[in-house]
Amino acid sequence: MTAIDPVANTTKTTNTQIKYTVRHHATLDIRLRVLQILTHSPCRTSNAYVLKAALQEFGHYLSQDRVETEISWLDEQGLVGVEHNQVTVVELTQVGADIANNTAKCPGVSTSDFGDRER
Repeated sequence: MTAIDPVANTTKTTNTQIKYTVRHHATLDIRLRVLQILTHSPCRTSNAYVLKAALQEFGHYLSQDRVETEISWLDEQGLVGVEHNQVTVVELTQVGADIANNTAKCPGVSTSDFGDRER
């Protein structure tokens, strides 16, 4: 929520807004990074544990539950396919590859405006 500072008569951003914005942008980036990681994986397939480790290379230190949640969201959007065995296996769809390569967009996934960074 935006608050008005009565002394300066200016608009201030509250800590709650900042936390929400950071969390929101982090979520969008996590989803993009999962898609990008899968584009570089053999057969465009990986499992949730490998994705969790790979996301750490991008500064996203997540619980396994959070990784599974984001995978489920990507699956609901048709950006990945998911098979649940003893581990969750994730396969990139063509639409997901298009988003990872910045040739398509999906609300809820960050865009790769800065190109594909090497890590």
